[in-house]
Amino acid sequence: DRGTKVKVFEGEPREMLQKHGPDKFYKVIVVESYKLPVIEVHKELLTKEALELLMSKVQEDGIVAFHTSNRYYQLPPIIAGAANELKLACIVGNDRVSRGDYRFSSEWMMVARDVKHLARFKNDKTNDIDWHPARHQAIKDGKPVETDIGKEFLWTDKGEQSFRGLYRSDPQIDKLYEALADVETFVVNNGVPAESVCKVSQPIRAG
Repeated sequence: DRGTKVKVFEGEPREMLQKHGPDKFYKVIVVESYKLPVIEVHKELLTKEALELLMSKVQEDGIVAFHTSNRYYQLPPIIAGAANELKLACIVGNDRVSRGDYRFSSEWMMVARDVKHLARFKNDKTNDIDWHPARHQAIKDGKPVETDIGKEFLWTDKGEQSFRGLYRSDPQIDKLYEALADVETFVVNNGVPAESVCKVSQPIRAG
């Protein structure tokens, strides 16, 4: 309605970009890093080779923007590992939702050929986004610790693509809780007192 010309190419993202995306054409490429449900991640879009392809399709000062909001995994260390390997610049932005906002907070990672092309984000004072270098967050001696990104989280097409050390929470635990809730509901609906059910299930939830 607003005169925008849109083309949709259905298929595997990298294959479609390789086939239909002109080199050094786009100002911005936005990458959705996860599938639905969010426990599934587009691993093929987070490797060094994928980032190399994406960067070949943006202009000299172009940006590849990764949506990395995820309750289960830390995705920025993976992308930062690839960016570092390719001598690219990157920053992470956390959009902090203010009280009263009718939206969720989000996390984005911007990758560019040079750090000067990322200055526009840090200099933008019209939003409430915290821009910072990519860091790996871990728990050491019961306390959160942030470290710089090395090659330990670098993904390649033929290498291991592991979330080891990058879990925020285990998706399998959420599945267990959902299954447990279904069992609790079934048992209560069949006459077992809710208090008795809670006594049995609480140790599982606490563990």
